[in-house]
Amino acid sequence: MRVTDSKGTITVSGEHNAYGEPDEVLITLGVMTEGIDLQKAQEENSKKTSSVVASILGNGVPNSDIQTANYQIIPRYSFEEGKQTFTGYEVVNDVRIHLRRLENAGKIIDDAVKAGANRVEGIQFLSSHFIALYQYALEHAYRDALAKAKVLARQSGQELIAEPLLIKEGQSVDLISPMKLAVQESPILPGQIAVKASLTVTYSTH
Repeated sequence: MRVTDSKGTITVSGEHNAYGEPDEVLITLGVMTEGIDLQKAQEENSKKTSSVVASILGNGVPNSDIQTANYQIIPRYSFEEGKQTFTGYEVVNDVRIHLRRLENAGKIIDDAVKAGANRVEGIQFLSSHFIALYQYALEHAYRDALAKAKVLARQSGQELIAEPLLIKEGQSVDLISPMKLAVQESPILPGQIAVKASLTVTYSTH
């Protein structure tokens, strides 16, 4: 928070967090295979990835909610006594799954692992009510800024003009307060999504 009164203005920051339980999740998982023969490593990877995708589809996830997130072929080398020796290839194929419900997340991951997945690269929780949460946070962030401006105007002997000269906004999403989703399956911790709205507002004074 800062005050600039030489030109009859006050600039303040305001922020607010709105909390909500996530009801959707993005899961990125995949298959990594290795081998000296690139074609064989690719064929093995393709077979296992197809099995993983079939497992995901078998758990009720539609094709439209499954997409390739990453595909890499990485040559590997070892270094001994200053010498570089080729040791084979690593083939990586990751898929991203958009689950519209959280209940089966643990089972879907477990079944994918059984089908051949050996990488779980990321889990990102989402809320289908994100816009409403952000608008609520934004409203209260502005109230926070206005309250600060009123205090500063009063303390500096100025009269605040409530209509702002300038508003700049920013936003971020944080994951907090983990809680267990599944007991007998892989534990997935959705926690809460904190949608943070922040503003910088400049007011006139006289």
